[in-house]
Amino acid sequence: VLEGGRLLETGTVHQVFADPRHPGTARLVGATLSNIPQAEDLRRLRASHPGRLATVTLTDERGFGAVLGGAHERGVRFEIVHGGITVTKGESLSTFTLALQGEPDAVAAFLRDLAAIGSVTTVSTGEEAA
Repeated sequence: VLEGGRLLETGTVHQVFADPRHPGTARLVGATLSNIPQAEDLRRLRASHPGRLATVTLTDERGFGAVLGGAHERGVRFEIVHGGITVTKGESLSTFTLALQGEPDAVAAFLRDLAAIGSVTTVSTGEEAA
């Protein structure tokens, strides 16, 4: 990935899109993929979904169903509120933003479960309006 003639990051398309390491790369990915919520999306999501919002980009899609199924056992309620699956160079890239509700420790444990199968970014703690 180049920006202004400077090399920001290298990797396969899937590596760069799944886990951008440089802020300039993250801007490119955000502008390219509609799976990642932009500022206007986040305002809308925060206004309509209490609790924490977290975006996960999956590296192990096979484990996603099992992790989501474990949310109930942890006492965490979730809703997929943004995202989807993009196929790039024959590989799928799945990015979803989840609205999470539950006890803080349970939500934190659930986020650790998600981190085991992908890259997780908390985009809202749910306390912004407080």
